[in-house]
Amino acid sequence: MLYIFEIKRWGGDEENLLQVLRYGQKFGRYNYGQLDDLAHRHQKLEGSLQKSHQKFFQLESAISEASFNKDQRFVVVTNGVDRDTLDAIRYWKENGIRLDCVTYKLYEINQIPFIQFDTYDPDFEPQSEVSPGIYIVNTNSTYMEDAWIDMVGKGNDGKAAAYYDRKFAVQRIERGSKVYLYHTGQGIIAKGTATSGFRRTDYNGDRDEEYYVPLRFEWVLRESTEWSKAVKPWEINARMGGGHRFQQTAFAIPTEMSKTIDLIWDEHNANVE
Repeated sequence: MLYIFEIKRWGGDEENLLQVLRYGQKFGRYNYGQLDDLAHRHQKLEGSLQKSHQKFFQLESAISEASFNKDQRFVVVTNGVDRDTLDAIRYWKENGIRLDCVTYKLYEINQIPFIQFDTYDPDFEPQSEVSPGIYIVNTNSTYMEDAWIDMVGKGNDGKAAAYYDRKFAVQRIERGSKVYLYHTGQGIIAKGTATSGFRRTDYNGDRDEEYYVPLRFEWVLRESTEWSKAVKPWEINARMGGGHRFQQTAFAIPTEMSKTIDLIWDEHNANVE
């Protein structure tokens, strides 16, 4: 059996599963000679793959060359798994695809980075990184200039919304989820908690073309004069050593990113007199 690992720097995403399955489509066709060549070029293998396999697994005799790569098992390695990914993993498993997930966690202790991996277990049921959920929702200011005004609302209440062909992006956000609003060109301008699941309403006379989640804000920036305090994408990426893009309508984020946003927000406000 050929094990194919897809290692991601970011949290779980359904696209990760598609990527590892594409690898399976490619490498699942490899014969023994091609696998033996890979092992020698990338693993600096001494001797044949066949003999090394026999030695490693302490077999009485080597398996035949034709027995290699008769089946594949896929393992996605990420720093978190969202609900959609868990549902996708269960779906593929139920349909006979051997697909597993390994999660890792990142820590910093006394400014020294640490990484913790769970031991691989094909029977392990991965747990969601976010519970009940952490999301970033775009205010859609690029295409709807004033939509963000409706989202930030008044007082402590607002919403995270999506419209028309992108409206389904907020459908998975559940009550109790943490939601950040991202304003293109400015950064994260609000943080709130979903007080219910998604709702439907009309938009500009078009029936049910707005899906939204009501929010109770922890903090929100409503005036352009305040946007210097917004958490910028480059700040998040610099802290996390990544290159994440924020143009998506709505997407789940790992706890690590949420903590980074909160830390930068606190720093911005600590410097404002």
